[in-house]
Amino acid sequence: SIMALNTLPAGAFADSAITSAKINLANTFAFTGTVTGTTDLVLIKTVTISDDTTISFVNGSNGVVLDSTYKAYKIIGTGLTITESDGVHLTFNASIDTGSNYNVDKTNTGEKINRDTSGNNNTSTSIFNQNTTSACNILRDLDGNEANNQANFEMTLFEPSSTANFKFARTLGSYKRTGSYAELCDVITMLETTSAIDAIQFAPSGSNIDTGQISLYGVKS
Repeated sequence: SIMALNTLPAGAFADSAITSAKINLANTFAFTGTVTGTTDLVLIKTVTISDDTTISFVNGSNGVVLDSTYKAYKIIGTGLTITESDGVHLTFNASIDTGSNYNVDKTNTGEKINRDTSGNNNTSTSIFNQNTTSACNILRDLDGNEANNQANFEMTLFEPSSTANFKFARTLGSYKRTGSYAELCDVITMLETTSAIDAIQFAPSGSNIDTGQISLYGVKS
């Protein structure tokens, strides 16, 4: 006898395995749903810079998430340009009151290393601040007079919402200076508070950032 279709068990025709042999990968597919799990970095907010003196990310403001949602955050700055000559630094600060005050105690330690295109005249300059509530340098001696110069950096901020430990951020930055020197900055910032960090701010010292963008990402764990 022929079993009625409506008596077949649920899922009798289901195939949970989709392989490349079952899909023509040369075709174009339009997905109307949400695809998740494709990346460990989640873009939270990008700020496009236009002659700005400060760039801030404040939890709960303008779509920004900076809380216990993620254990770590990435902040990536690309194509930052200034007009002022040598001696401008990019600084970093943090807040525990959603940006009302950027005055967290910090100790900063790192180094700036440069080398010319011939591999000569490399120098090393310390980047150091101790127990200060002022903004700390993360990129030192940006040179707006140097042609074809854009600064880029990547910061990792670890567990900003922790209320048990001090917080740490590591910044790697690169740019070009007069004489075609390749500059590298590698800086560790210790945020000396057990309160949750809920806002961060970047600013050039004594100047504006003309163009570029800074993006905040959450890192899945």
